[in-house]
Amino acid sequence: MSNQGAGDRGAGDKVEVRDLSAAAVRRARMLLVALIALGLTVRLAMIFVMPEGRAAPTPDAWANLRIGRSLAAGHGFVLSFEGAGQAPKTEACERLADRTPGYPLMVAEALRTAEQGVRLLTAAQSVIGAVAMALAAYLAWRLAGMWAAAAAAALLVFDPYQVYACALLLPLVPLGLVLVALAWTGLRFIDAAKHGRRAWPWAALAGLFAAAAVYLDWRMAGLPIMVGAVAVFAPGRKRYLAGWAVGLAVLVAALSPWVVRNARVVGRPVLTTSLGASLYGGACDVTSPRDVVLKDIHVDEADRLEETARNDLYLEATRAVVACDPLKWLGRAAHQGAEIWSPWPAREPSGLPLPPVAGYTSLLPAGALALVGAWTLRRRAAVLVWLLAAPVYVTIAGAVLAGGVEDRLPVAPVLAILGGAGLAAIITRPGDEQRRSTEGQPG
Repeated sequence: MSNQGAGDRGAGDKVEVRDLSAAAVRRARMLLVALIALGLTVRLAMIFVMPEGRAAPTPDAWANLRIGRSLAAGHGFVLSFEGAGQAPKTEACERLADRTPGYPLMVAEALRTAEQGVRLLTAAQSVIGAVAMALAAYLAWRLAGMWAAAAAAALLVFDPYQVYACALLLPLVPLGLVLVALAWTGLRFIDAAKHGRRAWPWAALAGLFAAAAVYLDWRMAGLPIMVGAVAVFAPGRKRYLAGWAVGLAVLVAALSPWVVRNARVVGRPVLTTSLGASLYGGACDVTSPRDVVLKDIHVDEADRLEETARNDLYLEATRAVVACDPLKWLGRAAHQGAEIWSPWPAREPSGLPLPPVAGYTSLLPAGALALVGAWTLRRRAAVLVWLLAAPVYVTIAGAVLAGGVEDRLPVAPVLAILGGAGLAAIITRPGDEQRRSTEGQPG
């Protein structure tokens, strides 16, 4: 009898443990829903409190607004020196391939749809930010359990930079969603390849998301190149290179209409005509007289040259600067790369107008927990490398192309995944969170 009673108690204990685990999963899901709802509410409140005229505080945001107005008015994809939305008087005033068209088209559609189109777009960005938060939490749950999901969502909810970015006419929030979606497809590809399942559809989908990232920000064009270079040296590189080739083919096919359009409009099959100016800005001090370096052509005159000629001029000037003092260029690039991850933007007006404490509350919790998460995932090399690909690339691109603190904002959802895994490793016992996530993991 005593043995039977002990057996009954053991079975009851197992049922109780299972019930407690199921209850914990339900509570975790409720917490996630509450955090995402809170994040959406805070973002919407921010855009309705901030005046609509403050949505374009940087030159890049103002350019997006001008191109969007030009598109909405039927003048085409033009950044004109004449004024917002007005048809250019001369072709010398046009910038027809200054940037990729993804975000200006979003601005134009919002302006066509509503009288207060800017506010409509920022409201849409708030929803996009909430979706990115939910996807990051889902991926964190898949990787490390429910505590990781809650931490990932909380890192994005209470990040003031993420909230503020929703109210700006910059592609920071849409790009963040695309990058976390790219992380999702990559993780699914890794899982499918590891278990011998058909993985190429996930590679193709990753190529589509990579193309979307480039259409939002042309600087993302180098990310697939870096991923391919990593795949060459990865264990089991044959399957990773095959997936990379599929994704690259889809990326090239998706970008080809824009490149063909540029060949027809500006005379060259280029992705953008801003590469030279961006490289030059990264190679020279902001206080240096650019008119001296640019072969005695004043910078205003250089900016009014035909697009491809201006791009060539800046490329040649950059080559001369780098060849003159390579070590100085490397030092400047290293400084700019470190500045991207600084708590406070050092340059104006490109820096975001937030108080210094916002930089610390945005960067330090996510950065510290992401480092812990990277250590936790060190034995899952493919997963860790894929999650680190975007943050590492953004740092390199920002270092070479004169980036700023705002460049790290699109990779915050990916870092939140690592941060959630790091917090889960700190607060849970070995094996405990794995059991809970196995029982309650979302499909």
